[in-house]
Formats: sequence, structure tokens, C-alpha cells
Amino acid sequence: MNIRAKPYVVFHEDTGQAVKAWFPDFADLTVFGDRLSDTLTIAPLVLQQHVEEMNQQEEQLPDPTTPDLWDIYSKHPSALIGFVKISIAED
Repeated sequence: MNIRAKPYVVFHEDTGQAVKAWFPDFADLTVFGDRLSDTLTIAPLVLQQHVEEMNQQEEQLPDPTTPDLWDIYSKHPSALIGFVKISIAED
């Protein structure tokens, strides 16, 4: 079994009530925290768990995309843009 790493884009945004982290490649996956440090810590763990569950259910993982950062920035100018590298087991 080979382990391969894939980088996925994550956005962290202060909503005024919480900090929200979301992944453009996983539309339904959103993480909330009280502070940015919460989502910086939790988001990679949640994404890794989500990908492992997708693998167990033999669902196709999306290829990491490069979203239109300027378009997202125009809609979310205060968002912090980052990457989460996850490990994927391949047969």
C-alpha cells in the first residue's frame, strides 16, 4: 500500500460570531471554531477523517483544484487562504 499526499485549498473566515473554515473541493464540509487557531487546528483533522470515510465507502475523491482566488477574494476579502495536505492510501 502506498501513501500519497494531496493538498486541498481551505478558507478560514471570521463571520463575526465564529470562524468558519471551508473547502472548495468538498462543498458540504465546513468547520466552525471560536478562534482562527481553532479552525487552523481542526480543519486538517476533519478533512483527513472525511477523506478516510470516503475511501472506506469507495467514493471518488475530487482532484484538488485551484479555485479562482480573485473571485473568492472579491466575495470574502477577509478570508485567510491556505492548504491542507492529507494522506491518501492507495493500493
